[in-house]
Amino acid sequence: MAAEAMGIDTVKMKLLAFSLSSAVAGIAGVFYAAKMSFVSPESFTFLESIIILCMVVLGGIGSIPGVILGAVVLIILPESLREFQDYRMLIFGASMVLIMIFRPQGLLGSSRRRLELEPPDDRVLEHEDESLFDVKRGEKV
Repeated sequence: MAAEAMGIDTVKMKLLAFSLSSAVAGIAGVFYAAKMSFVSPESFTFLESIIILCMVVLGGIGSIPGVILGAVVLIILPESLREFQDYRMLIFGASMVLIMIFRPQGLLGSSRRRLELEPPDDRVLEHEDESLFDVKRGEKV
């Protein structure tokens, strides 16, 4: 809304962002295909998609350093849990649930995302004439 209010064509910018991200993904796909010399749909399982999504959620949506940290943690965590082979996915799932409960913005979430996830305060205070008023009730605090 702010970009549109400033006169920026938001449809054009969204299309540009989509095009650039598709181009980067395509280039990455070319490098992957050249390295593997064979690509098929079976190369990418559902579990790999879930792991990538978990990297973003764990690190923090909207934070590039957070996503990198999430990727490092999710690469190291399965290796460190190798002796618990039978329970590895259970531990992984439980840790994801705990992260979502206690730190929903991720390990290094952005401040904007943190503000979106925090519940608003019940009492909205407004500074008016050097005294504070409870806006909902209209009385002095």
